[in-house]
Amino acid sequence: MDYRRGLYLASLLLALTACTTEQIPGAGPATPAPTASPTPAPTAAPTASPSASPSPSPSPSPAVTPTPTPAATPSPTPTPTPTPTPTPTPDFGRIVGTTGPGFTDGAHDQAQFNNPANVEVGLDGRVYVADYDNDAIRVIADDGTVSTLIAPADLAPDSFSRPFGLALDASQGILYIQTDGNEAGARDDSTGTIWAVQLATGMISLIASDLGRPRGLVVLGDGRIAMSDPAHHVLSILDPATGNVTPLAGVNDSPGAEDTGNFPDIDPPARFNQPYGLDLMSDGRLLVADQGNHRLRLVALDGTVSSFAGSSAGSANGTLAVATFNAPRDVAVAGMDIYVADHDNYLIRRISGGSVFTQAGAAGMRGFVDDTGSNARFSGMEGLAIAPDDATLWIADGDNGDDPGDPGFDATENANFHHVRRLAVP
Repeated sequence: MDYRRGLYLASLLLALTACTTEQIPGAGPATPAPTASPTPAPTAAPTASPSASPSPSPSPSPAVTPTPTPAATPSPTPTPTPTPTPTPTPDFGRIVGTTGPGFTDGAHDQAQFNNPANVEVGLDGRVYVADYDNDAIRVIADDGTVSTLIAPADLAPDSFSRPFGLALDASQGILYIQTDGNEAGARDDSTGTIWAVQLATGMISLIASDLGRPRGLVVLGDGRIAMSDPAHHVLSILDPATGNVTPLAGVNDSPGAEDTGNFPDIDPPARFNQPYGLDLMSDGRLLVADQGNHRLRLVALDGTVSSFAGSSAGSANGTLAVATFNAPRDVAVAGMDIYVADHDNYLIRRISGGSVFTQAGAAGMRGFVDDTGSNARFSGMEGLAIAPDDATLWIADGDNGDDPGDPGFDATENANFHHVRRLAVP
Protein backbone atom coordinates (compact mmCIF):
# COMPACT_ATOMS: atom_id res chain seq x y z
CA MET A 1 0.00 0.00 0.00
CA ASP A 2 1.26 3.44 -0.72
CA TYR A 3 2.14 5.96 1.92
CA ARG A 4 -1.10 8.00 1.71
CA ARG A 5 -3.31 5.00 1.93
CA GLY A 6 -1.48 3.80 5.07
CA LEU A 7 -1.79 7.21 6.67
CA TYR A 8 -5.53 7.22 5.99
CA LEU A 9 -6.05 3.82 7.61
CA ALA A 10 -4.00 4.85 10.66
CA SER A 11 -6.16 7.97 11.15
CA LEU A 12 -9.37 5.98 10.86
CA LEU A 13 -8.17 3.46 13.45
CA LEU A 14 -7.30 6.27 15.83
CA ALA A 15 -10.80 7.84 15.47
CA LEU A 16 -12.51 4.53 16.21
CA THR A 17 -10.41 4.08 19.33
CA ALA A 18 -11.45 7.60 20.61
CA CYS A 19 -15.14 6.63 20.25
CA THR A 20 -14.87 3.67 22.65
CA THR A 21 -12.31 4.79 25.25
CA GLU A 22 -11.76 7.89 27.48
CA GLN A 23 -8.33 9.10 28.28
CA ILE A 24 -8.04 10.88 31.68
CA PRO A 25 -5.12 13.25 31.61
CA GLY A 26 -2.31 12.09 33.86
CA ALA A 27 -4.12 8.80 34.76
CA GLY A 28 -2.11 6.43 32.62
CA PRO A 29 -3.41 4.22 29.84
CA ALA A 30 -7.18 4.15 29.51
CA THR A 31 -9.10 1.07 30.55
CA PRO A 32 -11.54 -0.16 27.97
CA ALA A 33 -15.05 0.79 29.01
CA PRO A 34 -17.63 -1.93 29.35
CA THR A 35 -20.38 -1.98 26.81
CA ALA A 36 -22.93 0.55 27.96
CA SER A 37 -26.65 -0.19 28.19
CA PRO A 38 -28.70 1.88 25.79
CA THR A 39 -29.26 5.26 27.34
CA PRO A 40 -32.62 6.99 26.81
CA ALA A 41 -32.33 10.12 24.79
CA PRO A 42 -31.90 13.07 27.14
CA THR A 43 -34.65 15.72 27.27
CA ALA A 44 -33.34 18.76 25.55
CA ALA A 45 -32.61 21.59 27.89
CA PRO A 46 -34.47 24.81 27.09
CA THR A 47 -32.49 27.27 25.15
CA ALA A 48 -31.33 30.09 27.37
CA SER A 49 -31.97 33.65 26.30
CA PRO A 50 -28.75 35.07 24.96
CA SER A 51 -26.94 37.19 27.50
CA ALA A 52 -23.59 38.71 27.65
CA SER A 53 -23.05 37.51 31.18
CA PRO A 54 -25.65 35.05 32.37
CA SER A 55 -26.83 36.00 35.89
CA PRO A 56 -26.34 33.30 38.44
CA SER A 57 -29.58 31.63 39.47
CA PRO A 58 -30.84 33.12 42.77
CA SER A 59 -30.70 30.94 45.78
CA PRO A 60 -34.13 29.62 46.51
CA SER A 61 -35.81 31.41 49.43
CA PRO A 62 -36.25 29.18 52.41
CA ALA A 63 -39.80 27.98 52.78
CA VAL A 64 -41.74 30.11 55.21
CA THR A 65 -43.32 28.13 57.92
CA PRO A 66 -46.76 29.67 58.46
CA THR A 67 -47.43 30.96 61.95
CA PRO A 68 -50.33 29.08 63.31
CA THR A 69 -53.34 31.36 63.91
CA PRO A 70 -54.36 31.12 67.54
CA ALA A 71 -57.86 30.07 68.15
CA ALA A 72 -60.10 33.12 68.80
CA THR A 73 -60.94 33.59 72.43
CA PRO A 74 -64.68 34.19 72.64
CA SER A 75 -65.47 37.70 73.92
CA PRO A 76 -67.48 37.75 77.10
CA THR A 77 -71.03 38.99 76.71
CA PRO A 78 -70.93 42.71 77.57
CA THR A 79 -72.80 43.73 80.67
CA PRO A 80 -75.28 46.48 79.79
CA THR A 81 -74.34 49.85 81.28
CA PRO A 82 -77.19 50.94 83.48
CA THR A 83 -78.78 54.29 82.65
CA PRO A 84 -77.55 56.75 85.27
CA THR A 85 -80.19 57.98 87.64
CA PRO A 86 -80.42 61.79 87.52
CA THR A 87 -79.02 63.40 90.62
CA PRO A 88 -81.90 65.04 92.42
CA THR A 89 -81.69 68.70 93.32
CA PRO A 90 -80.19 68.82 96.80
CA ASP A 91 -82.84 69.31 99.44
CA PHE A 92 -81.42 72.09 101.57
CA GLY A 93 -84.62 72.65 103.48
CA ARG A 94 -86.74 75.75 103.64
CA ILE A 95 -84.17 78.31 104.84
CA VAL A 96 -81.28 80.09 103.10
CA GLY A 97 -79.05 82.17 105.34
CA THR A 98 -77.96 81.88 108.92
CA THR A 99 -78.37 84.38 111.73
CA GLY A 100 -77.45 87.89 110.71
CA PRO A 101 -77.11 90.52 109.72
CA GLY A 102 -74.02 89.87 107.63
CA PHE A 103 -72.55 89.73 104.15
CA THR A 104 -71.19 86.23 103.54
CA ASP A 105 -71.38 84.01 100.48
CA GLY A 106 -71.40 80.23 100.75
CA ALA A 107 -73.60 77.27 101.55
CA HIS A 108 -77.23 77.79 102.49
CA ASP A 109 -76.51 77.38 106.20
CA GLN A 110 -73.43 79.64 106.17
CA ALA A 111 -74.43 82.56 103.95
CA GLN A 112 -75.64 85.80 105.50
CA PHE A 113 -77.96 88.57 104.36
CA ASN A 114 -78.81 91.98 105.76
CA ASN A 115 -82.56 92.54 105.44
CA PRO A 116 -83.35 90.70 102.19
CA ALA A 117 -86.33 92.67 100.86
CA ASN A 118 -87.32 91.04 97.60
CA VAL A 119 -86.81 87.97 95.38
CA GLU A 120 -87.17 87.03 91.73
CA VAL A 121 -86.79 83.56 90.17
CA GLY A 122 -85.23 82.86 86.77
CA LEU A 123 -86.31 80.18 84.33
CA ASP A 124 -83.25 78.16 85.34
CA GLY A 125 -84.42 78.18 88.99
CA ARG A 126 -81.80 80.60 90.25
CA VAL A 127 -83.16 83.07 92.79
CA TYR A 128 -82.14 86.73 92.75
CA VAL A 129 -82.28 88.54 96.09
CA ALA A 130 -82.43 92.28 96.75
CA ASP A 131 -80.17 92.33 99.81
CA TYR A 132 -81.39 95.76 100.86
CA ASP A 133 -79.10 96.87 103.68
CA ASN A 134 -76.04 95.32 102.03
CA ASP A 135 -76.65 97.37 98.84
CA ALA A 136 -76.21 94.13 96.92
CA ILE A 137 -77.87 91.64 94.61
CA ARG A 138 -77.30 88.05 95.67
CA VAL A 139 -77.97 84.80 93.83
CA ILE A 140 -79.15 81.46 95.26
CA ALA A 141 -78.19 78.43 93.14
CA ASP A 142 -80.32 75.31 92.94
CA ASP A 143 -78.26 73.66 95.69
CA GLY A 144 -78.79 76.62 98.04
CA THR A 145 -75.32 78.11 97.57
CA VAL A 146 -75.29 81.91 97.76
CA SER A 147 -73.09 84.16 95.63
CA THR A 148 -73.00 87.90 94.90
CA LEU A 149 -74.03 89.31 91.53
CA ILE A 150 -73.66 93.01 92.35
CA ALA A 151 -71.74 94.40 95.31
CA PRO A 152 -71.11 98.03 96.29
CA ALA A 153 -67.48 97.73 95.25
CA ASP A 154 -68.55 96.94 91.66
CA LEU A 155 -69.76 100.51 91.08
CA ALA A 156 -68.87 104.05 92.08
CA PRO A 157 -69.25 104.67 95.82
CA ASP A 158 -72.88 105.07 96.92
CA SER A 159 -74.18 104.86 93.34
CA PHE A 160 -76.08 101.58 93.90
CA SER A 161 -77.91 101.86 97.19
CA ARG A 162 -80.88 100.10 98.80
CA PRO A 163 -82.08 97.75 96.04
CA PHE A 164 -85.71 96.70 96.40
CA GLY A 165 -87.72 96.18 93.19
CA LEU A 166 -86.85 93.24 90.92
CA ALA A 167 -88.26 92.10 87.57
CA LEU A 168 -86.92 89.57 85.08
CA ASP A 169 -87.23 89.79 81.31
CA ALA A 170 -86.49 86.13 80.62
CA SER A 171 -86.65 86.51 76.83
CA GLN A 172 -83.81 89.05 76.90
CA GLY A 173 -81.85 87.66 79.84
CA ILE A 174 -82.16 90.97 81.69
CA LEU A 175 -82.78 91.53 85.38
CA TYR A 176 -84.26 94.95 86.13
CA ILE A 177 -83.49 96.39 89.57
CA GLN A 178 -84.96 99.36 91.39
CA THR A 179 -82.83 101.13 93.98
CA ASP A 180 -84.16 103.72 96.39
CA GLY A 181 -80.98 105.78 95.84
CA ASN A 182 -79.84 107.27 92.55
CA GLU A 183 -76.47 107.02 90.79
CA ALA A 184 -75.29 110.24 92.43
CA GLY A 185 -75.70 108.80 95.91
CA ALA A 186 -78.84 110.73 96.89
CA ARG A 187 -81.65 108.79 98.56
CA ASP A 188 -85.14 110.01 99.37
CA ASP A 189 -88.67 109.33 98.10
CA SER A 190 -87.88 110.97 94.74
CA THR A 191 -84.61 109.26 93.79
CA GLY A 192 -85.82 105.82 92.73
CA THR A 193 -83.61 104.47 89.94
CA ILE A 194 -83.96 101.57 87.49
CA TRP A 195 -80.96 99.50 86.43
CA ALA A 196 -80.57 96.65 83.93
CA VAL A 197 -78.20 93.71 84.41
CA GLN A 198 -77.29 91.46 81.48
CA LEU A 199 -77.27 88.10 83.25
CA ALA A 200 -75.02 86.47 80.64
CA THR A 201 -72.20 88.96 81.26
CA GLY A 202 -73.03 90.63 84.58
CA MET A 203 -72.82 94.06 82.94
CA ILE A 204 -75.03 96.69 84.61
CA SER A 205 -76.40 99.84 83.01
CA LEU A 206 -78.52 102.76 84.16
CA ILE A 207 -82.01 102.98 82.60
CA ALA A 208 -83.62 105.94 84.36
CA SER A 209 -83.29 107.80 87.64
CA ASP A 210 -85.27 110.06 89.96
CA LEU A 211 -88.56 108.29 89.26
CA GLY A 212 -90.04 108.56 92.76
CA ARG A 213 -89.98 105.27 94.67
CA PRO A 214 -91.24 102.56 92.25
CA ARG A 215 -90.65 99.48 94.39
CA GLY A 216 -93.02 97.18 92.52
CA LEU A 217 -91.86 96.05 89.05
CA VAL A 218 -93.13 93.60 86.45
CA VAL A 219 -92.16 93.18 82.78
CA LEU A 220 -95.06 93.37 80.34
CA GLY A 221 -95.39 91.27 77.21
CA ASP A 222 -94.01 94.05 75.01
CA GLY A 223 -90.89 94.52 77.14
CA ARG A 224 -92.05 97.65 78.97
CA ILE A 225 -92.00 97.72 82.77
CA ALA A 226 -95.05 98.39 84.94
CA MET A 227 -94.11 100.13 88.20
CA SER A 228 -95.99 100.78 91.44
CA ASP A 229 -94.91 103.64 93.70
CA PRO A 230 -96.09 103.31 97.33
CA ALA A 231 -94.65 106.69 98.31
CA HIS A 232 -96.67 108.59 95.70
CA HIS A 233 -99.71 106.25 95.31
CA VAL A 234 -99.40 105.80 91.54
CA LEU A 235 -98.73 103.24 88.84
CA SER A 236 -96.79 104.01 85.68
CA ILE A 237 -95.11 102.32 82.73
CA LEU A 238 -91.42 102.67 81.85
CA ASP A 239 -90.00 102.05 78.38
CA PRO A 240 -86.47 100.74 79.08
CA ALA A 241 -85.39 101.50 75.53
CA THR A 242 -85.97 105.23 75.94
CA GLY A 243 -86.32 105.84 79.68
CA ASN A 244 -89.71 107.47 79.11
CA VAL A 245 -92.38 107.04 81.80
CA THR A 246 -96.14 107.07 81.12
CA PRO A 247 -98.69 107.43 83.96
CA LEU A 248 -101.08 104.46 84.22
CA ALA A 249 -103.34 104.87 87.27
CA GLY A 250 -103.67 106.77 90.52
CA VAL A 251 -103.19 110.39 91.42
CA ASN A 252 -99.74 111.53 92.44
CA ASP A 253 -99.51 112.18 96.19
CA SER A 254 -103.29 111.78 96.56
CA PRO A 255 -104.20 108.49 98.28
CA GLY A 256 -107.66 106.99 98.01
CA ALA A 257 -109.62 103.83 97.22
CA GLU A 258 -111.84 104.71 94.24
CA ASP A 259 -112.35 102.13 91.49
CA THR A 260 -112.72 104.04 88.26
CA GLY A 261 -110.49 104.93 85.35
CA ASN A 262 -107.24 106.67 84.65
CA PHE A 263 -106.68 110.26 85.70
CA PRO A 264 -107.41 112.71 84.06
CA ASP A 265 -109.55 110.88 81.50
CA ILE A 266 -112.18 109.83 84.05
CA ASP A 267 -113.36 111.91 86.96
CA PRO A 268 -113.21 110.97 89.76
CA PRO A 269 -110.03 109.05 88.98
CA ALA A 270 -108.94 105.75 90.49
CA ARG A 271 -106.78 106.10 93.55
CA PHE A 272 -104.45 103.90 95.57
CA ASN A 273 -103.01 104.00 99.04
CA GLN A 274 -99.41 102.76 99.00
CA PRO A 275 -99.55 100.34 96.04
CA TYR A 276 -96.65 97.97 96.61
CA GLY A 277 -95.92 94.68 94.82
CA LEU A 278 -97.62 93.67 91.59
CA ASP A 279 -97.75 90.79 89.14
CA LEU A 280 -99.21 90.03 85.74
CA MET A 281 -102.45 88.07 85.43
CA SER A 282 -103.07 85.65 82.58
CA ASP A 283 -105.49 88.12 80.92
CA GLY A 284 -102.81 90.85 80.80
CA ARG A 285 -104.14 92.90 83.72
CA LEU A 286 -101.98 93.83 86.69
CA LEU A 287 -102.76 92.53 90.17
CA VAL A 288 -101.61 95.10 92.74
CA ALA A 289 -101.14 94.78 96.51
CA ASP A 290 -102.75 98.04 97.61
CA GLN A 291 -101.21 98.02 101.07
CA GLY A 292 -102.82 101.04 102.68
CA ASN A 293 -106.30 100.01 101.49
CA HIS A 294 -105.83 96.35 102.64
CA ARG A 295 -106.97 95.26 99.20
CA LEU A 296 -105.87 93.58 96.01
CA ARG A 297 -106.70 95.66 92.93
CA LEU A 298 -106.86 94.85 89.22
CA VAL A 299 -105.50 97.38 86.72
CA ALA A 300 -105.97 97.10 82.96
CA LEU A 301 -103.36 98.64 80.69
CA ASP A 302 -105.87 101.32 79.72
CA GLY A 303 -105.86 102.47 83.35
CA THR A 304 -109.19 100.95 84.39
CA VAL A 305 -109.09 99.90 88.06
CA SER A 306 -111.30 97.46 89.99
CA SER A 307 -111.13 95.78 93.38
CA PHE A 308 -110.34 92.06 93.41
CA ALA A 309 -110.36 91.08 97.10
CA GLY A 310 -110.22 92.61 100.56
CA SER A 311 -111.89 95.57 102.19
CA SER A 312 -110.76 96.57 105.67
CA ALA A 313 -107.91 95.26 107.83
CA GLY A 314 -108.41 91.68 109.02
CA SER A 315 -107.36 88.07 108.56
CA ALA A 316 -110.62 86.36 107.60
CA ASN A 317 -110.54 83.57 105.05
CA GLY A 318 -113.40 82.87 102.68
CA THR A 319 -114.66 84.06 99.34
CA LEU A 320 -113.14 87.07 97.64
CA ALA A 321 -116.07 89.15 98.79
CA VAL A 322 -115.60 88.44 102.51
CA ALA A 323 -111.87 87.69 102.96
CA THR A 324 -109.74 90.39 104.58
CA PHE A 325 -106.04 91.30 104.59
CA ASN A 326 -103.83 93.50 106.72
CA ALA A 327 -101.43 95.64 104.67
CA PRO A 328 -100.70 93.15 101.84
CA ARG A 329 -97.17 93.84 100.60
CA ASP A 330 -96.68 91.62 97.53
CA VAL A 331 -98.42 89.12 95.24
CA ALA A 332 -97.25 86.22 93.07
CA VAL A 333 -99.42 84.70 90.34
CA ALA A 334 -98.94 80.94 89.87
CA GLY A 335 -101.20 79.59 87.17
CA MET A 336 -104.74 79.65 88.58
CA ASP A 337 -103.55 80.45 92.10
CA ILE A 338 -102.34 83.67 93.71
CA TYR A 339 -100.08 84.02 96.76
CA VAL A 340 -100.15 87.09 98.98
CA ALA A 341 -97.59 88.39 101.46
CA ASP A 342 -100.11 89.53 104.09
CA HIS A 343 -97.52 91.67 105.77
CA ASP A 344 -99.07 92.94 109.00
CA ASN A 345 -100.75 89.58 109.64
CA TYR A 346 -97.40 87.75 109.16
CA LEU A 347 -99.24 85.30 106.90
CA ILE A 348 -98.79 83.75 103.50
CA ARG A 349 -102.26 83.64 101.93
CA ARG A 350 -103.41 81.65 98.90
CA ILE A 351 -106.27 82.50 96.57
CA SER A 352 -107.66 79.57 94.64
CA GLY A 353 -111.04 78.88 93.09
CA GLY A 354 -112.44 82.22 94.19
CA SER A 355 -111.59 81.80 97.87
CA VAL A 356 -108.81 82.91 100.21
CA PHE A 357 -106.91 80.46 102.46
CA THR A 358 -104.04 80.74 104.93
CA GLN A 359 -101.05 78.88 103.54
CA ALA A 360 -98.57 79.46 106.37
CA GLY A 361 -98.11 81.47 109.54
CA ALA A 362 -100.34 82.53 112.42
CA ALA A 363 -102.21 85.83 112.34
CA GLY A 364 -100.47 88.54 114.35
CA MET A 365 -97.61 86.23 115.42
CA ARG A 366 -94.29 87.68 114.29
CA GLY A 367 -91.14 85.62 114.69
CA PHE A 368 -88.89 83.08 113.06
CA VAL A 369 -89.93 79.44 113.08
CA ASP A 370 -88.83 77.12 110.29
CA ASP A 371 -91.98 75.08 109.87
CA THR A 372 -95.04 74.74 107.69
CA GLY A 373 -98.69 75.66 108.01
CA SER A 374 -99.81 77.46 111.14
CA ASN A 375 -96.58 76.47 112.94
CA ALA A 376 -94.44 78.71 110.72
CA ARG A 377 -93.52 82.23 111.81
CA PHE A 378 -92.44 85.15 109.62
CA SER A 379 -91.06 88.64 110.16
CA GLY A 380 -90.51 90.94 107.17
CA MET A 381 -91.95 88.99 104.20
CA GLU A 382 -91.84 91.97 101.83
CA GLY A 383 -91.28 90.10 98.55
CA LEU A 384 -92.61 86.90 96.94
CA ALA A 385 -91.75 84.99 93.77
CA ILE A 386 -92.97 81.69 92.37
CA ALA A 387 -90.62 79.14 90.77
CA PRO A 388 -91.15 78.23 87.09
CA ASP A 389 -92.84 74.94 88.05
CA ASP A 390 -95.39 76.84 90.21
CA ALA A 391 -94.58 74.41 93.04
CA THR A 392 -92.16 76.48 95.14
CA LEU A 393 -92.84 79.88 96.65
CA TRP A 394 -89.80 81.99 97.58
CA ILE A 395 -90.12 84.60 100.35
CA ALA A 396 -87.79 87.46 101.25
CA ASP A 397 -88.15 87.40 105.02
CA GLY A 398 -86.01 90.28 106.23
CA ASP A 399 -86.31 92.46 109.31
CA ASN A 400 -88.63 95.01 107.67
CA GLY A 401 -86.11 97.79 108.24
CA ASP A 402 -85.95 97.47 112.01
CA ASP A 403 -83.55 100.01 113.42
CA PRO A 404 -81.51 99.58 116.62
CA GLY A 405 -82.81 102.98 117.68
CA ASP A 406 -86.45 101.86 117.45
CA PRO A 407 -88.30 101.46 120.79
CA GLY A 408 -88.33 97.83 121.86
CA PHE A 409 -85.63 96.78 119.38
CA ASP A 410 -84.33 93.33 120.34
CA ALA A 411 -80.96 92.51 118.77
CA THR A 412 -81.23 88.80 119.58
CA GLU A 413 -84.64 88.56 117.96
CA ASN A 414 -83.56 90.69 115.00
CA ALA A 415 -80.66 88.34 114.27
CA ASN A 416 -83.23 85.76 113.08
CA PHE A 417 -84.89 88.15 110.63
CA HIS A 418 -82.44 87.94 107.72
CA HIS A 419 -83.44 84.89 105.72
CA VAL A 420 -84.73 83.86 102.34
CA ARG A 421 -87.33 81.12 102.69
CA ARG A 422 -89.12 78.71 100.42
CA LEU A 423 -92.37 76.80 100.76
CA ALA A 424 -93.71 73.89 98.77
CA VAL A 425 -97.14 74.93 97.51
CA PRO A 426 -100.02 73.05 95.86
